[in-house]
Formats: sequence, structure tokens, C-alpha cells
Amino acid sequence: MKPTIALIHASRAAVDLVTVYYSQQAPEYDLVNLLDDGVMRALGAEDQSAARRRLGAMLRTAREE
Repeated sequence: MKPTIALIHASRAAVDLVTVYYSQQAPEYDLVNLLDDGVMRALGAEDQSAARRRLGAMLRTAREE
């Protein structure tokens, strides 16, 4: 069983590029992509609390993976 890297994204635009990079550079790892584009909306609305909550949720999920 391969170790897992959880990649946290706040923008869909980066997911494919980062996945390809890690797949090529670190094939010994399984990858899990976590995406919440609501983080960027929260930051744009200057809602730091919501952005922290959303990032915290992704970090908890990443830790579980």
C-alpha cells in the first residue's frame, strides 16, 4: 500500500496541473485532491472566519486520508 498525499486546493484551475506534477515526480504516493472553491469566495467577501472553517475542514479530511 502506497502512502497518501492529500492535496488541498482552493481553485479548480490548479488541480489537474498539480496532480500531473506529483504523479510524475512522486509516483510512489497515492494522491487525494481536496477542493473547496468556497474558500476563495469567503476571502473575497473578507469573511476570514468562513475561510478558516473551510480550510480547517479540508485539513481534517486530509489528516484522515
